[in-house]
Amino acid sequence: MPQTQGNPAQPVPQTPGQQDPTQNQTPGAPESAVPQDPTQTRPQTETAPDVTQNAPDAAQAQQPKEPYEVTEFFSDARRYSIGDAVPEKYRSKTYEITEWQKRHLPAPEADSHWTYMGGNYVLITNGEGKIVKAKSGDIFFH
Repeated sequence: MPQTQGNPAQPVPQTPGQQDPTQNQTPGAPESAVPQDPTQTRPQTETAPDVTQNAPDAAQAQQPKEPYEVTEFFSDARRYSIGDAVPEKYRSKTYEITEWQKRHLPAPEADSHWTYMGGNYVLITNGEGKIVKAKSGDIFFH
């Protein structure tokens, strides 16, 4: 709208951003009804707690319960999982770990022994060579 010149009594139209917030104040109206200046800082209100903090991460849900336990690993360009049979060479005395305590490994179960494959410690059965458990080689350093 064009501004009128010559009549000082007539109010000049203003856009909402140019209006004086005290013009809209009604006598007796509470102060909170007065429009706030967006440049003023408002007191921080309490926010709801972040529910994602307590939600388990998808990666955590898939990891084994023990920190060094692994469910699958690679050795000799092949993937092994719990229950798989290992090659004959890993069943031999050459790969058998007799000092499992020094490597921070639990005692082998009956009719089984620890062996070393692809950087991991693997508990296998004595007869069939089936994988019972596997631990990351990092357990040795802790």
